[in-house]
Formats: sequence, C-alpha cells, structure tokens
Amino acid sequence: MSRVDLRVPFADKDGARRLGARYFLATTTRECWKCDATTPVHAIVLPAECEISYVADDPADDCWEVAGMPVLLSYILDLADSVRARLRFLRQLDAHESMLEFRIGERVTFQPDGRPAVIGMITRYNKKTVSIVTDDGQRWNVAPRALTRAVSRVIGNTDGNNVVAIHRQDKHSR
Repeated sequence: MSRVDLRVPFADKDGARRLGARYFLATTTRECWKCDATTPVHAIVLPAECEISYVADDPADDCWEVAGMPVLLSYILDLADSVRARLRFLRQLDAHESMLEFRIGERVTFQPDGRPAVIGMITRYNKKTVSIVTDDGQRWNVAPRALTRAVSRVIGNTDGNNVVAIHRQDKHSR
C-alpha cells in the first residue's frame, strides 16, 4: 500500500482512523517559557493498538506493552530526516499562510521585546519572515504572526480622490 499524507481536522480524526489512518502529526503553538515568543509544538499521535516501550531508571525494568489508548509522543529526541523535512515544510507553510494575510506595501505594526511599538511598511516576503522598513528608515525581518495592521495615515489630499494625475511633458504625450 502506498503512503498518503492527510491533513485532517481534529474533529474528523476518528473517521480517518476508521478508514485506515495509522498515525497523526499534531501541531499547535505555545508560549516559550524562556522568551515568551509563540513557538510551534509538534507531537505524533499513535493508535491505541501500538506497542510502546516503558523506560525505567533500572534497565532491567524496561518493558514493551500494547497501549490501550492513543499515545502522544511529544518529547522526541531524534527524528528521521524525512520527518524533519516534513515538519520544516509545515512550519514554512504556516508562515506563508500568515504572510498572505498582508500585502507588500501595507502598513503594519509590531512590538519588539522591551521596546515601544514599531510602525512600518512591508517591502518583501522572505521564507519565514517579512521585511519591514520603518518610518525612520530602519529595516526589520519580522515573523508574520507578530504583525498587526497599522491604522492608516492620510497623506496629502483628503477630499476622497485617490487618483493623482501625472502629466508627461514630452512630445509623445496627448
């Protein structure tokens, strides 16, 4: 049987399991205990009939048992390269989806640690961040989840006309 990757909402997990799904990759976010940044957290959910190893302080007490309920693997010391690549891809996909909530040229604000709020304009999408140029010329690379839309400021004409006529002064203009 060939492998099929599924993106199943949590509410539909039991139906997917009845259809033959063997394990799930659970993803959520948590606040980092050290820096208070929003951090992605991943775990692997194994079905109830899987075998699990209990590791005790004394190696003689280590044993394998069949689990009576689904098992959540959350403290994982090492992963296969293919699993790491998949997690990296999912993180980039999440960042990309967050980026698409904003447009290049849009004014945004964010709050750096220990500093006042910064307002600037998005100038570029990067792999995991967006580049922002502030009103005073500083350049920042910021995670899209840390951004909020800034209150737009009006520059120049406020009569409701958003079109500025530009006239060319060469011989080809009509």
